[in-house]
Amino acid sequence: SEVMAVLSLANSYSDLRQRLGNMVVCSNTNGQAITCDDLGVTGALTVLLKDALCPTLMQTLEGTPVLVHCGPFANIAHGNSSIVADQLA
Repeated sequence: SEVMAVLSLANSYSDLRQRLGNMVVCSNTNGQAITCDDLGVTGALTVLLKDALCPTLMQTLEGTPVLVHCGPFANIAHGNSSIVADQLA
């Protein structure tokens, strides 16, 4: 769910990559935080989420257009769909 929250807060591919790289995934035996950048997986995560950064335009049963983006866990984390979807709306 943290990855989805990061995705929904990102406003560009470079912002997404930076936010993913700063995610703390564990700590070492000395208690120091280990990030995705430290593990060298930031590029792979960014590529996997490349297409997910673009919201999906859908239609409600009443015919109203709606932008769907980032799944329920990201929405619960900070209360909005996504920065990109909000900017498009």
